[in-house]
Amino acid sequence: MFCTLVLFDLVVLDWLILAGLRPRVMVLPGTEGMPEYRDLTFHAVAALKGSPLIVVVGLVAGIEAIA
Repeated sequence: MFCTLVLFDLVVLDWLILAGLRPRVMVLPGTEGMPEYRDLTFHAVAALKGSPLIVVVGLVAGIEAIA
């Protein structure tokens, strides 16, 4: 479930909306021209950095479900 949420965040929110459409609401003030908004690799690496947390949360949730 958590992996699905990370993939949704990466593909839909980061790549399609933030990198593709770039609505003004989602761009932080003072960072309007930063190249990282259009860099798809930057968003993928950031998602991979959070992936170990998915394993930890999944293990905790699985242990709680068994107990």
